[in-house]
Amino acid sequence: MLFVIARIVAQPNRYADVMVAMLELAQDSRQESGCMRYDLLADEARQLFVTREEWSTAADEQAHMNGAAVARAFAAVGGALAAAPEITRLGALSLGQA
Repeated sequence: MLFVIARIVAQPNRYADVMVAMLELAQDSRQESGCMRYDLLADEARQLFVTREEWSTAADEQAHMNGAAVARAFAAVGGALAAAPEITRLGALSLGQA
């Protein structure tokens, strides 16, 4: 299983534009093969969106990143982002790994 945290920051006064694209991306992503969870969190005061994702495999997440839903989202937000999204991929640890 692969866990992904993505941090997306909108340009000032572009929050609503990014929100529309992020809501569509979340809805589409939840239907993709291997998506076990896709939560969209937001902090309007900071113009911040965070996704919390769980994917069955790294290959499923990579297919998502290369897929149509992500391409549509990036096309929709265009210059509305303050910076490139910050994406962190994490694996789960078990108690026996210490």
